[in-house]
Amino acid sequence: GPAMATALLATLYGAIIANMIAMPIADKLHIKLEEEEIARTLIIDGVLQMRDAKSPTLVREMLLAYLPQHHRTEMAKA
Repeated sequence: GPAMATALLATLYGAIIANMIAMPIADKLHIKLEEEEIARTLIIDGVLQMRDAKSPTLVREMLLAYLPQHHRTEMAKA
Protein backbone atom coordinates (compact mmCIF):
# COMPACT_ATOMS: atom_id res chain seq x y z
CA GLY A 1 0.00 0.00 0.00
CA PRO A 2 0.95 3.60 0.58
CA ALA A 3 3.60 2.78 3.21
CA MET A 4 5.45 0.55 0.75
CA ALA A 5 5.30 3.27 -1.92
CA THR A 6 6.70 5.79 0.55
CA ALA A 7 9.49 3.41 1.54
CA LEU A 8 10.45 2.73 -2.08
CA LEU A 9 10.35 6.43 -2.93
CA ALA A 10 12.56 7.25 0.06
CA THR A 11 14.99 4.52 -1.02
CA LEU A 12 15.06 5.92 -4.56
CA TYR A 13 15.73 9.44 -3.28
CA GLY A 14 18.46 8.12 -1.00
CA ALA A 15 20.14 6.30 -3.87
CA ILE A 16 19.96 9.38 -6.08
CA ILE A 17 21.39 11.67 -3.40
CA ALA A 18 24.15 9.19 -2.58
CA ASN A 19 25.26 8.75 -6.18
CA MET A 20 24.83 12.30 -7.44
CA ILE A 21 25.90 14.33 -4.41
CA ALA A 22 27.54 12.37 -1.60
CA MET A 23 29.88 10.12 -3.62
CA PRO A 24 31.41 12.93 -5.72
CA ILE A 25 32.02 14.96 -2.56
CA ALA A 26 33.61 11.94 -0.87
CA ASP A 27 35.85 11.35 -3.89
CA LYS A 28 37.05 14.97 -3.89
CA LEU A 29 37.72 14.84 -0.15
CA HIS A 30 39.70 11.61 -0.57
CA ILE A 31 41.88 13.17 -3.27
CA LYS A 32 42.46 16.28 -1.13
CA LEU A 33 43.38 14.11 1.86
CA GLU A 34 45.97 12.22 -0.20
CA GLU A 35 47.48 15.49 -1.44
CA GLU A 36 47.70 16.84 2.12
CA GLU A 37 49.35 13.62 3.30
CA ILE A 38 52.01 13.94 0.59
CA ALA A 39 52.56 17.59 1.54
CA ARG A 40 52.99 16.71 5.23
CA THR A 41 55.45 13.94 4.38
CA LEU A 42 57.39 16.31 2.14
CA ILE A 43 57.60 18.94 4.88
CA ILE A 44 58.65 16.47 7.57
CA ASP A 45 61.32 14.91 5.36
CA GLY A 46 62.63 18.34 4.37
CA VAL A 47 62.91 19.48 7.98
CA LEU A 48 64.62 16.22 8.98
CA GLN A 49 67.12 16.57 6.13
CA MET A 50 67.89 20.16 7.15
CA ARG A 51 68.27 19.06 10.78
CA ASP A 52 70.81 16.47 9.65
CA ALA A 53 72.72 19.27 7.86
CA LYS A 54 72.35 17.75 4.40
CA SER A 55 73.38 19.92 1.49
CA PRO A 56 70.59 22.14 0.15
CA THR A 57 71.00 20.67 -3.33
CA LEU A 58 70.57 17.13 -2.01
CA VAL A 59 67.52 18.17 0.04
CA ARG A 60 65.97 19.81 -3.01
CA GLU A 61 66.53 16.72 -5.17
CA MET A 62 65.10 14.41 -2.53
CA LEU A 63 62.02 16.58 -2.08
CA LEU A 64 61.48 16.91 -5.82
CA ALA A 65 61.21 13.12 -5.98
CA TYR A 66 57.88 13.38 -4.11
CA LEU A 67 56.34 15.61 -6.75
CA PRO A 68 54.60 14.47 -9.93
CA GLN A 69 56.63 14.93 -13.11
CA HIS A 70 54.82 18.08 -14.28
CA HIS A 71 55.50 19.77 -10.93
CA ARG A 72 59.16 18.73 -11.07
CA THR A 73 59.49 20.41 -14.46
CA GLU A 74 57.95 23.61 -13.07
CA MET A 75 60.26 23.55 -10.05
CA ALA A 76 63.33 22.96 -12.23
CA LYS A 77 62.57 26.22 -14.03
CA ALA A 78 62.36 28.14 -10.73
